[in-house]
Amino acid sequence: MKISIISNWHADLFVSRGYHLAKHLAELGDEVHYITWDPHPTNVSAIKTNLSSSLKYAAHIKDGVVVHKIRRLPFFFPPINGYMFRQFLARLSKREGLDAIISASMSNELEPPFDLPLIYDFWDHQEIFWDMYAGPVSRFGMKHVLNQRKTIHTQVKHAGAATAVSDILVNYAKKINPDIPVYKIPNGVDSLFLETSLAPPQDKLGKYSMAYESVFGEYANLPKLIEATKLLKASYPDIRLMLAGDGVSVPAAKELVGSLGLSEQVTFLGRVPREKLPSIINRCEIGLCPFVKNLYTDSAFPIKIMEYTALGKRIVSSDLEEVKLLGFPNITLYDESKGVEQLANAIITAFNADTDQRGTRKLASRYTWRSIAQQFRGVLQEVVAQRNA
Repeated sequence: MKISIISNWHADLFVSRGYHLAKHLAELGDEVHYITWDPHPTNVSAIKTNLSSSLKYAAHIKDGVVVHKIRRLPFFFPPINGYMFRQFLARLSKREGLDAIISASMSNELEPPFDLPLIYDFWDHQEIFWDMYAGPVSRFGMKHVLNQRKTIHTQVKHAGAATAVSDILVNYAKKINPDIPVYKIPNGVDSLFLETSLAPPQDKLGKYSMAYESVFGEYANLPKLIEATKLLKASYPDIRLMLAGDGVSVPAAKELVGSLGLSEQVTFLGRVPREKLPSIINRCEIGLCPFVKNLYTDSAFPIKIMEYTALGKRIVSSDLEEVKLLGFPNITLYDESKGVEQLANAIITAFNADTDQRGTRKLASRYTWRSIAQQFRGVLQEVVAQRNA
């Protein structure tokens, strides 16, 4: 099949669900065109870059996928950018003979024409995220300029099917359009993690070491985790916490670490190249996913859970709905609605738990991106056949 994939957002395009899907559909023999764009600028330096590059079209092949960086005006110009995008996709469809589109777009600048069979993919609860965590300017832009809700709902109403990573999002999609099939297809695990050796590295950080890799937004719960680390330090003075990633919560977290006297226990690694993540996590005994529990995080399927599991790690996670449904024996859940002591106790439980690393890895191997791409391929074939019937 010949497929175009419109990604969810510009950030981390090449580690996103959309790109993993594109890469593995290409491996299965499909011709995949993956749409990228210059992000809207957020600082002076980004403005200069954006002004010089946003109107330049570029295309290259990566991992067997044809990657298109489309032209767009800088900042927000929905009528013009939306028209340019639809014209580009129409030309691409005519030239390449596209069969279908998979979209996770939440911006009217990236809303496709509906002359091809469409699958809309709910990778996250985007509406709730922007309501809960965006600043007033960003929230206004998404809701009233880029018309996020209307864009999502319009695409689902025109789609032949929808896919979603969680039960909450399956039900949400069904409410938008009860006339189409909705399939639950969770996130997968990168082969990078499944192929990493389970042998302990020479530079392990000790029995009481923890790894947390994330984009550290407000939902990442860093203050609670740091306070739990302070509690544990009294009984476990050699406790270590490795934080891999960046985000809006990091500056305040660094201040809290300093004020609590945890500079020797907590290490901020910043944004880490993806290929180095397995070795960092493998230096630690347990992996962490202490997200704040709310509608946004309950709607997600945290990829990090699969990555930790692929590395044979014991995990401490807040009681998120999709993590609970997994029921993996290597996961220790705690009640996120309660105090710091609950998280600290869960960490102690995980430190003292036994785990079969190879058996744990087998749990993650059920969720490869290749198998997920095969599920999408089946949905695509049904949608195309139905349109052509």
